[in-house]
Amino acid sequence: MVNAVAAALPQKIGSIRQAIIGMGYRPLKRWVQLLLYAADPSGELNEANALMQTAAIRGRLMELIATIDRPHDKNYQDRAFMTGIMSLLDTLFSMEIQQIVDKLEMPDEVIRALVHREGRLGCKLRLIEAREKGNAEQVEKAMAELEFLDQPDLVKAELDALDWANHINRPASS
Repeated sequence: MVNAVAAALPQKIGSIRQAIIGMGYRPLKRWVQLLLYAADPSGELNEANALMQTAAIRGRLMELIATIDRPHDKNYQDRAFMTGIMSLLDTLFSMEIQQIVDKLEMPDEVIRALVHREGRLGCKLRLIEAREKGNAEQVEKAMAELEFLDQPDLVKAELDALDWANHINRPASS
């Protein structure tokens, strides 16, 4: 798909790494967003579709939290989005996350977040996972680590992420 979209590139794209280098995170991120919901044109909610929707919400929420954390660092925000999107690939593909990240060349901070839930991205991911599970103790612990984030900002980011995910999941009007 990237090859079709990026016809002006000098050589054929054969890996995610090449796609990221050739197109950049932002344009590739938007294609990933669209592909997440293109998998089942019937619109029926199945397990994989629900998992992909959760991954999309995680990605957008990670991006929004990263925007609060580092408002002028678009690269960091992109890495946060990709961390959220990729955080459920192990479940989706029934593989260990380490096997997945070994096949992709990603920044160390993304790998540490995905594999060990370490670093600032890992903390953001732990926060989101704790919210999903309703684990108030873990939410408070992660919020304490992310000193810049308060409950009202988190709730607003969650609502924005849900709205965004619902918007991209709606079929286009005729």
